[in-house]
Amino acid sequence: MEIDHIFAMIHPSDRVLQTLMDLGLVVSYRRKHEGQGTANACFCFENLYLELLWIEDPVQTSSGSSRGLGLLDREKGSHSSLSPFGIAWRQGSRTSPDEFPAWVYRPSFLPENGIAVASESSLPGQPLMFESPSSFSPIDRCESERGAIQSKQGMRAVSSITISLPETAQPSDTLRHIAMQSTPSISIVSGQFHAIQLSFSKDQGVEQRSLTIAYRSNQPKVLVHAKNQVFGRKTEHTDVGIGTVGTSPIGLDRG
Repeated sequence: MEIDHIFAMIHPSDRVLQTLMDLGLVVSYRRKHEGQGTANACFCFENLYLELLWIEDPVQTSSGSSRGLGLLDREKGSHSSLSPFGIAWRQGSRTSPDEFPAWVYRPSFLPENGIAVASESSLPGQPLMFESPSSFSPIDRCESERGAIQSKQGMRAVSSITISLPETAQPSDTLRHIAMQSTPSISIVSGQFHAIQLSFSKDQGVEQRSLTIAYRSNQPKVLVHAKNQVFGRKTEHTDVGIGTVGTSPIGLDRG
């Protein structure tokens, strides 16, 4: 199962977008999702992209089938019963459409496409897990469609993903299944709050880096680590210090 993108719910007043740009990352493209009431800013790496997602029209977000995504709740960050993150796998990369229970979301901004959404996305603490309408990695998409690929050394391609769930939440069967089948690999850890870390492939002459977005409060914070350190260690850059996440691994048999 190929991971297409990861999203993080933010609020327009959050400094996450500006912080990523201050780090030398460039916004590849921006979109509005009519009927879903959301907008985004996306950062394309070679093999997947990071989407910052926010709500512009709460009425649309809470209406029709959009309500089933739980985006209004996910926007609350640490105060939410759901994860503020989303994991999208690439269309056609699942072994079988019956791997786990799912329902079909038909957004008005993609009228001809149904998006499979994992039913267990609505369980406490779970990220939104769904199928992307895209079948190609950013590097294989035309530039006019995906915009610029990140060129900052040490942050070009994602080699692994780590998801931290609060201690009160356990990974669902679907999340465990996705983690076991995913490319790049996904690890799930138990921590004090919701966080996600993208670790990057090492470029010659540059220390391996990782990017963390964590929700210690209702506002996300950004950290960039050198040498792929565990959450909360000494940082190369930080929006504000958030301390140690205090994570412990959750065992997964990748088989």
